[in-house]
Amino acid sequence: MTDTVKLSDGREISCSKTVMALLKTCYEIASRGMEVTASTLSIIAPSHSKRDYTAACEIYRDEVRVRQECSVPMPVNVQELCNNSIRLAWGTLCRHWESQIESLKESHQKELETARKNHAFALDVNEKLEQQVKKLEAEKTRMEGEHQKFRDDSQAEIKRLKNETQDLKQERKRLSEDYQDFRKSRDAETDRLKSDYQKLKESSDAEIARLKDDIKAYEDAESEFDEKYSELSEEYEDYKAEACVNDEERLEQIARLKDEISELNDQVDSLEKDYGMCRGRMADLEDLLASLKTQIKLHSSLNSTMQQLLVPVAEYCSQNSEKDRPELEQFVSVVVSSFKGSLTKVKEETDTLIQSLSRYHIRDAPIPEIAPVQPDNNPAAGEHPSAE
Repeated sequence: MTDTVKLSDGREISCSKTVMALLKTCYEIASRGMEVTASTLSIIAPSHSKRDYTAACEIYRDEVRVRQECSVPMPVNVQELCNNSIRLAWGTLCRHWESQIESLKESHQKELETARKNHAFALDVNEKLEQQVKKLEAEKTRMEGEHQKFRDDSQAEIKRLKNETQDLKQERKRLSEDYQDFRKSRDAETDRLKSDYQKLKESSDAEIARLKDDIKAYEDAESEFDEKYSELSEEYEDYKAEACVNDEERLEQIARLKDEISELNDQVDSLEKDYGMCRGRMADLEDLLASLKTQIKLHSSLNSTMQQLLVPVAEYCSQNSEKDRPELEQFVSVVVSSFKGSLTKVKEETDTLIQSLSRYHIRDAPIPEIAPVQPDNNPAAGEHPSAE
C-alpha cells in the first residue's frame, strides 16, 4: 500500500517504503556537507527508479524550505529545553553503550583465548593434514601411473577389439555367403526329392494298377476253376448215379475222376494262396506309400522350420551389434547341422523305400489251364445197365 505526503505548497506526492529509505539517505548526504540532488542520490543509492529519486529530493527540499522560511523564530528557552533533552538522551545512550562495550570486551577476550586454543589445535590438525596431503599426493602419483597404464592397456584392447570386429564382419559375410549356398543346395535337394516322389508315385500307381489287374485275372481264373469244378462235380454225380453196377471200368473211371478232382482242389488251394500273397503285397505297398508320404511331410516340416529359424537369425545378424556374434554363430551351426542330419536321414530312408519297391514286382506268370475231363471211348460207359 502506498501513502501520500502533502507538501507545503499543497501538492501530494506518493510515498512508498523505497522513497522513505531514499529520504534517510538524503539526510546522510546533507550531514556530510554534500548537495542533495537526484544524481547524487542515484550514485550513493543505485538501482532505483528516477521517480523515487525525484520524490525523495522534493520531500527533503520541502522540509528544508519549511525550516528556513519559518515566520516565528524558536524561543531561547524552548531551544535550551530541546538541547538539554538531546544531551540527556545522548548521555543515557553513552552510558548504555559503554556498558555494552565492556561486556563485549570481556566476551571478546574469552573468544580470543578460545580462538588461540583453536588456532593451536588447528596448527596440529594442519600438520597432520599436511602429512595426509603428502600421502595423498604420493597416492595421486601412483594412481596417475596406474591410470596411464590403464589408458595404454585400454587403447591396446580397443585396437584388438577393432581387429576382432573386422574379423567378425568378414566372418559374417562368409556366413551369409554360406547361408545363400545352403539355401541354393536345399532348394535343389527339395526339387530333387519332389521329382523323386513324383516318379515314385507314378511307378507305385502303375504297380498298383498292375497288381489290381493280376488280382482280377486270378479272380477270373478262380471263377473259371469253380465253374469247371461244378461241371466235374455234376459229371461225378452223374457217374456216381450210374455206378450202381459192378463195372470195374466204371470204378476205375470214378477213381480217375476223383484223382482229377483232387488235383483241381490242389490247384484251387494254390490259387487261393497266390491270391492271399497278392493281398499281402498290396497291403505292404500301401504301407510303403504311407511311409513315403510321411517322409515328404517331414521334409517339408524341416524345410519350413529351417526357413523360420534362419531367416530371422540372418536379419538379426545384419541389424544388430557384434556382441552377440558367438552365440548366433553357435546357434546357426547347431541348426544347420541338425537340419543337414535330418535331411540326410530323410534322403536315406526315402532311397531305402524306393529300393524296397523292387521286391514287390510280380512277374506275369501264366495261369495254368486244366483240360476238361474227357469220357473214355467205352461203348459200355454210355449205356445204362439193363433191368436184367
